[in-house]
Amino acid sequence: MKILSIGNSFSEDAQAYLKGVCDAEGLDLTCANLYIGGCTLIRHCENIKRGVKDYVYFVNGAKVNDRVSVEEILTSEDFDVITLQESSYRSCELCHFEPYLHELIEYVKEHCPNAKVALHMTWGYGKQMTERMKHVGLFSTEEMFEKVIDNYTKLAEKEKVDFIIPSGKVLYRLFLEGYNIHRDAQHASLGIGRYALALTWMRKLFGVSVANNSFRDFEVFVSREEIAAAQRAVDDIVI
Repeated sequence: MKILSIGNSFSEDAQAYLKGVCDAEGLDLTCANLYIGGCTLIRHCENIKRGVKDYVYFVNGAKVNDRVSVEEILTSEDFDVITLQESSYRSCELCHFEPYLHELIEYVKEHCPNAKVALHMTWGYGKQMTERMKHVGLFSTEEMFEKVIDNYTKLAEKEKVDFIIPSGKVLYRLFLEGYNIHRDAQHASLGIGRYALALTWMRKLFGVSVANNSFRDFEVFVSREEIAAAQRAVDDIVI
């Protein structure tokens, strides 16, 4: 299976351990990421219209090129799945998604008609970002998680995408259980956060249980308790 994310640092977090957890299960996956830090849907659309070559292109976590356009990559490979997402901050407000999400979906379908289109659900910020959350009318991490989850759920139904990857739901459960899912109040922690994201994607893409996944090549120490908690959350939530 070949997947491509037209994303930003949150898709980078999601793919950090994805190849590794899939290899541990004997699953054949190539994961690619078109990356611009903090990139929004409107910026992706503008970049496509102008043919901007500002993307860093990663394959299986390794940088392949740092001056590519979306069109170049979409027409260079036969991808099975292409994921889209809004930037984390703008995911709190439904008004930011359209018409740009629809335009991107149409563009992807035109250039990769055989690929499935998925929404990658982002997640809420940590408590240290409360002041920033107030600017969009949210006053807690819990509120941001719930708003983001609701927005992506509504958009997946409206746009009739093939499926949604519920990263936000999985991280929300782990957050409520008291685990450190953030590394800087925004991005996923290098341990349980990124691990849970990878398991979420693997289960959604391949439909396999993540219980007893043997991947352990983490960037930081991850306890047995954290590993078990991430596996339980993913198998409970991801359908």
